[in-house]
Amino acid sequence: MPARDIKLGDMTLHFHGQYMSEHSDKEYETLRKAFLRLGEDYGKLQSDYDKLLDDYNRELESDSEDSILESPAKPMIPKDVADEMNEFETKVTNATADLSDTLIAKNHDYGNAFHESVQDFGNAVMAIRINDKAKRLKTLLKTDQQVKDESIEDTLRDLAGYAILSLIELEQQKQGKS
Repeated sequence: MPARDIKLGDMTLHFHGQYMSEHSDKEYETLRKAFLRLGEDYGKLQSDYDKLLDDYNRELESDSEDSILESPAKPMIPKDVADEMNEFETKVTNATADLSDTLIAKNHDYGNAFHESVQDFGNAVMAIRINDKAKRLKTLLKTDQQVKDESIEDTLRDLAGYAILSLIELEQQKQGKS
C-alpha cells in the first residue's frame, strides 16, 4: 500500500505503507480529519495569542497617561532596556517591584482594610496612617534602636506603601469608584 501524507500548515505527517496496509481508509480519514481539526485549533490559539501580545505591546507603547489603577502590577522591562539601565534605575525598579509584591500580599492577607478605613472615616485616614509611620521613623532614628519586629527599612517601605494606597484611593475617587 502506498504512503500518504497529511499537510498541517508547514508540517507534514507521513504515513508509511505498513501503517496504510494495517488500517482501513476509513481509519486513515478519521485520523486525517482529527489532525486537521488539531491544526485549526492550534492556528486559532496561535492567532489569539498573537493578537493578545500585539494588544499588550501597543498598550505598553502608547504614550497616553495611564491611570495607576490600570497599570500592570509588575514592571515589564525588555531585556535590551534592562541591559542599558544604570545601577540607580535597576535599584529603583527592584525596590518598586518588591513594594508592589508586599502591597499585594498584605492586601490579600488583610483584605481591603485601608480602602475600607477611608470609606468609613474619610481621606484623613491617609494622613493619619502616613503620620503614624513618620512618627515611628522619627523614633527609630532618634533612639538608634530597633522596635521589635520593625526596622527603619520596614517603616520606610510602609510609608511608601501608604502613599501608594493613598494615590489609588484618590484615583478611585476621581473616577467615581470609591
